Amino acid sequence: MTLDEIFPAFALEISGGPLRLSGLRTDDIPAVTEVAVGGIHGPDFLPFLYPWSEAAPDELPTSSARFYWDSFASFTPQRWHLNLVARWEEQVVGVQDVFARTDFRRTHALETGSWLGMPFQGRGIGTLMRQVVCAFCFDHLGAEVMRSGYIEGNASSAAVSRKVGYVDNGRRRLDDPKSDGYRWEQDLLLTPDTFVRPPFAIRVRGLGPFLHQLGLDDRHDT
Repeated sequence: MTLDEIFPAFALEISGGPLRLSGLRTDDIPAVTEVAVGGIHGPDFLPFLYPWSEAAPDELPTSSARFYWDSFASFTPQRWHLNLVARWEEQVVGVQDVFARTDFRRTHALETGSWLGMPFQGRGIGTLMRQVVCAFCFDHLGAEVMRSGYIEGNASSAAVSRKVGYVDNGRRRLDDPKSDGYRWEQDLLLTPDTFVRPPFAIRVRGLGPFLHQLGLDDRHDT
């Protein structure tokens, strides 16, 4: 057997225009980590609740690899975290995540997260990443609700969310691991009715085996 047969998420590919999202494999970790080490954000604002991106350059590769391996190991039809390598014109630019905190087969609700290397920001890539992954989840997985959020002050993430069609869904206080205080997170919801679709047709490869991996065999491979 091949690894793609054992873990079909590795063979999943979702493309739209110059963007290609593919299941993150172990051999993608060096390229992804190199982009992260090159910088995701400036020194004045941390866009993540947990400061993983501020790890020392000699520590970030190991911690990143551990995170991705943990995602592979804990993947079940009930709780799963899909890491997708984002390539823009075949150059690795970041990672787009989609994950199920609850049993997706019952709730039809998913969440997204992403990061993009600084040299690739401000070019519409982050917006297209979110549009492509949400189109995939709505059209091919049968999602009915997509959730996201951003730490208040993250203007770029807020702008992407508005462009894609998310609506505000309240705020919540989260423990700040870097201080004794808290940070505010803006919660967001996206439904098919408000979704602003990408300007490119979406192409998907490896869908059938991935649906089987999620226990969604009743859906058709389109």
